[in-house]
Amino acid sequence: RRPQLSLGGGAEHAEQDGQGTAGDASLSASVSAEQALYTGGRLAASVDSARAALESAQANYDSANAEVTYSLRSAFVNLLHAQEQVAVLRLIEQRRRDNLELVGLRYEGGREHKGSLALIEASFYEAQTELRQAERQVDSARRVLARTMGLAEDGPASTVAGSLESGAAPESMDWTAAAEQTPAYAGAQAAIRSAEASVRSARSGYRPDISLASSAGRSGNEDAFDTDRWSVGVRLSFPFWSGGQTRQEVAQARAQLARAEAQEAETLNGLVSDLSESLLSFRNATENVRVQARYFEAADLRAEIAREQYGAGLLTFENWDVIENERISYQRRLLESQRAALLAEAAWRRATGRGAFVLEE
Repeated sequence: RRPQLSLGGGAEHAEQDGQGTAGDASLSASVSAEQALYTGGRLAASVDSARAALESAQANYDSANAEVTYSLRSAFVNLLHAQEQVAVLRLIEQRRRDNLELVGLRYEGGREHKGSLALIEASFYEAQTELRQAERQVDSARRVLARTMGLAEDGPASTVAGSLESGAAPESMDWTAAAEQTPAYAGAQAAIRSAEASVRSARSGYRPDISLASSAGRSGNEDAFDTDRWSVGVRLSFPFWSGGQTRQEVAQARAQLARAEAQEAETLNGLVSDLSESLLSFRNATENVRVQARYFEAADLRAEIAREQYGAGLLTFENWDVIENERISYQRRLLESQRAALLAEAAWRRATGRGAFVLEE
């Protein structure tokens, strides 16, 4: 603690029976300094408490950073998925158009009945409708991303570029170590340190205060301002009795510390559970992408073979239509699984407390 400095001065004019004489005005000026030597640990506890408050603020920033990053990443993924969905549905629409032409030619040649033609026309109309809906979904996702970024929703239309491939999920994890790296755990630790500082500050009420004090001054009157004085000494203040206030403050501080320690243990257990569930979802989502990719690859090959067989009259319309629908269904399921994997990765990153923004000092 730095020394405390103070300046003082005074002027006084005395009269008796309304009579005053020259030189009756008394003047004084002084300067004093006091340096705390020992405060019973109160100042050190105040420093530790301020440091804990800074750590708590940093933990709150890191937590908000992770939440904002998750919101931005989710909005970005949803817009990217919407754009990719439009591209996929355009391919599906073209495929339905080609199928309609193929069935139409077979109908005109008398090799297909009108019911098959009506069904394939309905499938083509459905593809057109889903494409228009997907295009509207792009506009909605774009507005959500703009709002999340703090931009005007009615601004110029923009697109995002990227890949729907997610990162690899960790194969193994030290759950306790990972939980201890999160902002939530850092905040719980800061609360414990703040409570410990409060206990030390309360206990300082049992200890004496020691300080070094000095002063120098000059006094006199209008005729002679030449009387000097100075003093140097050590001050000792010992609290003998505070009416039970100090004991109550210590008890309250200890109770606060016990609550903070219990909250820290509860926070750690909750974080371990959240991390394990988030990683489980992430792993399952990435594995599901690989499953859906293999299904789509097989369905695409099967659909190409079935198209040739149907065109050659070796496959009925009903069987061919089922195979075509399965191929389209697996293509859309693959796209949805990729989106789910990216969102699961974003949730995993949020659970670990990782944000994309760096605090400038």
